[in-house]
Amino acid sequence: TGSYNLFNVYGTYSMGQYTFRAGIDNVFDKEPLVVGAQPGFDSNSDQTNPSFYDPLGRRYYVGVKVSF
Repeated sequence: TGSYNLFNVYGTYSMGQYTFRAGIDNVFDKEPLVVGAQPGFDSNSDQTNPSFYDPLGRRYYVGVKVSF
């Protein structure tokens, strides 16, 4: 297979006792590479490994942390 690049963007901002964070994972919504797909066979031994690729697509997140 060829190369596979993912781009993520995130940032944090602190204001007093508050810390805000936000980000985007897989900014360009890159699909995982499919290798070893053989329709009609019931073997998962040669399928695309999700631990090496991102099968979930683009994701967004936000969060707030408050310190006391």
